[in-house]
Amino acid sequence: MLNSGMRIRTASMLVLVALALTVGLSACGGSSLNSAVDPVAAAAENTTAAKTVRFSMTMKQQTPVLPAPIALTAEGAMSFATQQASMSMDMSQMAALGGSSLGSPSDWKIEMVMDGLVMYMKAPFMTTLLKSDKPWLKVDMNAIAKQQGLDLSSLMNYDPSEVTRYIDYLRGSKDMNVVGHEVIRGVATTHYRGNVDFDTYLKALPADKQAAAKAALDKVSKLGKPVYGPFEVWVDGQQRVRRESFSYSMNASTGNMEASFSLDFYDYDVPVAVAIPPAEQTVDVMQLAGSPGTG
Repeated sequence: MLNSGMRIRTASMLVLVALALTVGLSACGGSSLNSAVDPVAAAAENTTAAKTVRFSMTMKQQTPVLPAPIALTAEGAMSFATQQASMSMDMSQMAALGGSSLGSPSDWKIEMVMDGLVMYMKAPFMTTLLKSDKPWLKVDMNAIAKQQGLDLSSLMNYDPSEVTRYIDYLRGSKDMNVVGHEVIRGVATTHYRGNVDFDTYLKALPADKQAAAKAALDKVSKLGKPVYGPFEVWVDGQQRVRRESFSYSMNASTGNMEASFSLDFYDYDVPVAVAIPPAEQTVDVMQLAGSPGTG
């Protein structure tokens, strides 16, 4: 029995479908058919073979539902070994677009923690909207994904996240050419430019992951098939990705959306400690939404 604003629009569409299943962790593993001859595909494997890495991300997006383009930034660290991550994200431009109706810019500075397929999010704008008395929202991404027709438990070791998903796509790199040699955060790199072929990418995955990965890609295509521009990739002397940038457009139901990403990766294999929020400080989004079985 929902009510109360349909439990605040089903807990704000289950926190925007867990931020579009953005902040997962883990990567595919297994060898790429392309990596023996393609240095960028090899770098994708070597990157996700690391124990840990720190990252920074900038995303710019323009969509008809927003009055102006927005940019967000993020900093974080992840452990591939433990499938955990933490991240701070600055979405304060959202507040600027909406004036006082969307709260103050500080309300849109978000802390996130990933523990496998469970995401914890400390987002003042969302806790205020959902009238939660606890600072952390707990989001079971697999439960939400199942409502969208996906089983992420079968995708563990297939990454659903924005951060490492786009590294993994590089397993399908195609026609990558050297365009320069540059220093990224004090590290000498080779700069490549080329494309990603998703058929090649799927074939590069372990056989038991290919069907699940294809289902995830097909789900995105139903929302509006993304068209990617060239991928720019900077690879260090140890054949690991140090920077990746790309853009894409997608004709969704709300109109044409354009986005660009730039990601830096650094401090490989430096110890990463991820603090999981204590239970007394968290509330399950499914309970806020009044989902079946939550009381």
